This record gives sequence, structure tokens and C-alpha cells, in this order.
Amino acid sequence: MEKMRCAAQFAMHLLAFACVGMFSTGFTFVANPPAKLPATPENPTVTFIWDGRVPPLDEKDSFRAGVFADQSDEQVMEALITEAMATWSNVRGSYLRLNLSTDTETPEPSKEDHNNFIVVAATQNLNSAAFATPSIERPDERHSEIADCDITVGTKKVTIEFLLYALTHELGHCIGLGHAHDNYKSLMGYSRTPGSAKLSADDKAGITYLYGDPAYGDQRVRRIIGKQCGTLGALSGDLPDRKVAWLVLASPLLLLAYRYRLQS
Repeated sequence: MEKMRCAAQFAMHLLAFACVGMFSTGFTFVANPPAKLPATPENPTVTFIWDGRVPPLDEKDSFRAGVFADQSDEQVMEALITEAMATWSNVRGSYLRLNLSTDTETPEPSKEDHNNFIVVAATQNLNSAAFATPSIERPDERHSEIADCDITVGTKKVTIEFLLYALTHELGHCIGLGHAHDNYKSLMGYSRTPGSAKLSADDKAGITYLYGDPAYGDQRVRRIIGKQCGTLGALSGDLPDRKVAWLVLASPLLLLAYRYRLQS
């Protein structure tokens, strides 16, 4: 009877351990290998050029108790872009800093110009208020870079709250983060309910993975973070890394097995 009880407890522990892995969340990237903007700790600033245009804005008088009620639409748009950029720039542990410039004579964006634009233009996209088009360059099989990323905002009427969410989300793509299909709490989640433009812990982990500031810890911890959501990259790496990763995964199970063997 005691052995049966121990076996049942061990099975429950195994189930709990499996559930942790099944329901754990993470982040994913727009490219493989992961690509990032041409920023470094020494030169952390990346500029986006806004064309000065604004889509028709809704709920301007009611958003945040009317904080934008007396401002022009252009002032509101600039404030929204600036806030969206600050959301990503202020993540502790990341060196990336996004900067806004305005140019009303903005030319037609092109992935070959290596400039990052935010433009307002009519689109055929009926599913979103904005979309990003990161241009990935791969100098070799192990490295890739986001050489250009343009964000297009549609011309249909949009609420200020949704536009702020959309701008922050699309900047996330330009930074290098993809849709986290199984993570609905993430700003980069594929089906997150729009409204809040706040970053989740996984969003912050994603940007710090790509742009980890050396002043905040040992960058070697990146080795155990995978190229896809919820994986350990070391499992597909070289042999020493794979042994370490499997040991990390198996250690709790080995300890539980040893414990129940002693009890039985």
C-alpha cells in the first residue's frame, strides 16, 4: 500500500512538472536566427521618421479623462508614438533606445533605403490599424539584422487607445519580436485583446534577450533561451550545451525519483 501511495504521488509530481512546461509562455522572433536593429551598447539609438500625417482619431475627448482634448491631432499622434517608443526604450536590462524624428517630406518608404519610417497611408489591410514590414539581411547563416523597418498606419478612423496599442505592437516587430501565438498576455501575442499597451514579462524578456545591456548581468545566460517560444536553444546546440540543458530539465525528476525510492 505504501508503494502504491508513493507511486501515485510520484505520478502527480510528474503531471505537475509536465503542466509547467505545457503552459509556460515565452517570446518568439521575426527571423531565425534572431534579428535585431543595428544598435549596440555604445550606439543604442535607432531613429524612426514620422511623416507628420494622422489618421482620423476617435474618443479624443474621453481618452485618459480628456488629456488630449485641447491638443491638435498632430500633437496627439506625436505623443502616442513617443509613448510607444518609451515603452520599449525604458525596459530595464535593455540598452535599445528609440528616437522619433518628423519629416513631412518623407519619400515613399522602401526596404532598400535603410531608413525606418512611420507613415499614414491607405491600405488594403482590413484586420489591423497598422502593420510593420521589417527587412531582414543575413550576412551569413548564423547572423541576421533588421536593416530597415517601416510602419504603415491606416487612414480609417481609430480610437486613441487602440492606436497606441497598435503602434507599440508594431514597434515590437521592428525591434525583432514576432507573434507569441500561445501567449495571450503578451503585447506581442497574436490574439491579445487590444486595449493595454503595457508590456508583459515575456515582452521584456524578449527585448532584453536581443538587446541585453552588459551592465545588467552575465550575457551568457542567453545560451539557455531558445530561438522559438518556449524552447531551450541548448537542446539543438553543440553537445556540451545539450548535456547542460537536459540536466536542467531532468534534475527535478531525478530528485523526486530518488526521494520516493528512499520512502519505499
